[in-house]
Amino acid sequence: MFGIPLEHDLGITAIFGVVPVSNVHYAVSQQAVDTNFSSHTLDYNGQGGISKIFLATSYKLPFGISLGISYDYYVGKIDYNSAITFASTTDFSDATFSKQYSYHGMGM
Repeated sequence: MFGIPLEHDLGITAIFGVVPVSNVHYAVSQQAVDTNFSSHTLDYNGQGGISKIFLATSYKLPFGISLGISYDYYVGKIDYNSAITFASTTDFSDATFSKQYSYHGMGM
């Protein structure tokens, strides 16, 4: 974040910043033995996050009250992946699934 005081007596300040809003980072692996599917491994992972880019200002009102406003732009990407891996002694094929979400939006 970066803030610049523009007018000290009136409390006018300009602020710009980039801050993380969320963070996704996980990896889970489960090994299973099933009578129908033989032994297999399930892997799940996710990574990415959402960040907020903002531009804000403030103004000091009488009696020590301050008023501020912020324009926010949210942007990010989160990837989710899952895979199943079978033992080499089975006739089953390995499989993977990937999903990617992109986020964009405004706020105030």
